[in-house]
Formats: sequence, structure tokens, C-alpha cells
Amino acid sequence: MIQTIMLFILMKVTLSANRIFTPPLPMRGFRDICTNRFFFLQTNPLPVRHILSYGGYTEGWATYVEFLSYSYEYSDQRLAKALSCSASYSLALYSLCDIGINYEGWSFKETKDFLKNYNITGDDICKNIYQTVINEPANYLQYYVGYLEITALKEKVQKQLGTDFNLKDFHKSFSNNRTCRL
Repeated sequence: MIQTIMLFILMKVTLSANRIFTPPLPMRGFRDICTNRFFFLQTNPLPVRHILSYGGYTEGWATYVEFLSYSYEYSDQRLAKALSCSASYSLALYSLCDIGINYEGWSFKETKDFLKNYNITGDDICKNIYQTVINEPANYLQYYVGYLEITALKEKVQKQLGTDFNLKDFHKSFSNNRTCRL
């Protein structure tokens, strides 16, 4: 199974003329934002919480839900896992580029050399990635690091509770704690 996932990931970044294939985002968009906002308002938050924003929490949760949603959308769980891993791989790659470009000061050539290690060699896609992370520093990090922290928290709770762990209860508890700093 791991070989299948890795093959899918490699295919993703080497498709026709280095264009990255991205599956539809099943749980993102207007509907997801409205649902999240509605749930938040039902918690009767203090007025100050309407002006606070925690990107890692919000975007990390959205990413976590998106990746989880593949297992509900596709009956073939191997395909669902491959799509989830592929999306995670893309966010990880953009996050690494973000750190390299905005923290370590990579030039376009250094970024292109880094991406070449992952079979991304087209000038257009490399320029697009480079410019995207320059225009919005740390944007991909809030999605990916937030997702990784939520996943780590879930694994920690699973380990502590063992057979008493309930995914629905974890999600409800996490959603109720909207002041969470990851």
C-alpha cells in the first residue's frame, strides 16, 4: 500500500509538463466557513473572541477536516488515503519552500534546485510557488503546522484513552475549545 501511495504522490508532481494535479477540496469553501462560524456562535463566546483570530487553529482544523473528508467521500479507502497523503505532501512542500524562501532567504535558483529534488522542474510552476510564498509569508505554515498539531493532539488523546477513544467526542471537544493556541 505504501508503494501505491508513493507512486500516486510521484505521479502528482510529474504530470504533464509539471502541472500539479489537485483533487477537489470536498470540505472547503463557503459551506465549511459558514458551518464553522455557526458552530462558534452557538458557544456563546465572549465579545472579545469575535475579534481574535488564530490562523493555525482555524486553517489547521479546516485542513484536518479536508484530509479526513476523503475517507468519507471515497468508498475505496486506499484512494482516500492516497488523496489525503497527496494533499499533505503538497502542503508540506509549500511549507518547506516558505521556510526556505522567507526565513533562510533562498533565491529563485535555490528554490528551483530544492523543487528539482521532488521532480518539479518546470520554470512556470517553480516561479508560481516562489512568488506565492513571497506574496503570503507563513500562509501555508498555518494550514500545515496547524493540521500537524491537531493530528498530534488526536494521537496523544487516542494513546491516553485507548479503547475509550471516540473520534466524534474528540472533534466535539476540539471544536468547543476555540481559544486553542497550537
